[in-house]
Amino acid sequence: MQRHFGIAPISSFITQSWLGLRGSTSYPFYGVGGSYIVHSNERPIATGAYLYVNDENWEEKNQLNLDWRFATIFSYFTLDFALGLGVPMGHKQGDEDVIVLIDSLYLHSGINLMVGNKYSNSLFLQTGFSNLQLKAGNTRYEIAAKDLYLLFEPRFVLKQFQVHVTMFSVPEKTAEKLLFITDTFGFNVSVLTDSLYVKDKNITFGIHATWSFGADENGDKRYITDLKDFADLVTDTDHFSVKITPFVEFPLANGALHTMLQATVTNMTADSWQDHFKVSVGYKGRL
Repeated sequence: MQRHFGIAPISSFITQSWLGLRGSTSYPFYGVGGSYIVHSNERPIATGAYLYVNDENWEEKNQLNLDWRFATIFSYFTLDFALGLGVPMGHKQGDEDVIVLIDSLYLHSGINLMVGNKYSNSLFLQTGFSNLQLKAGNTRYEIAAKDLYLLFEPRFVLKQFQVHVTMFSVPEKTAEKLLFITDTFGFNVSVLTDSLYVKDKNITFGIHATWSFGADENGDKRYITDLKDFADLVTDTDHFSVKITPFVEFPLANGALHTMLQATVTNMTADSWQDHFKVSVGYKGRL
């Protein structure tokens, strides 16, 4: 969206990283391959086809992916949608070597949707899934919670600042790559402003308050499906955490310097308080 339409990022601040463009994606395009994208000069529409190879499947086999992507933007509506099919390629059928064996397909999809815009109250939805196996003989198809990416975020624009209220449920691999989120399921409230100025420098400052749920006593990660046991979630104080994270972003040279300080306030004691703080500093250059 940023590359093809030249707009500011619409992704959530809590999925920010110091690498690349801001935010994670509900289904990442990664691997070795190529793409062909058409951008209309008459309408705010872009569409493209992607062909690439990775190992994004349960079996971790080499997988050929064919994806289609569509994006459009209007004053109060932004949409980025992708749908694709993964074809794992094996080389054994039982004990017999074969050139290529294809016995299943994997469907994946992702969508970024904003109703409203950066300067108005809005609703941001980011969702998608991976690894929905399509196999001959299957009579039922079900998306596992661990493969579902969901971020639901109403945003409120006030005179001096913004408030973003978020519910998130993300795959474990996604949570491991994020800065502000460390668990797979939880809630967040962000209070921020991107209209602070020091001389001619535009500074973004905000605070995240995150309530998230770690693995249960059996080591199983928690996801949105665990909402059915909400009473157990909120009373299981050994397996949830509350984090307060102020962050600052300001221009520097041809890029932006990002800093954040995260404090985990649950289970903090006088002897262990040093282990409850995390500092991160990053720099993004702009070409």
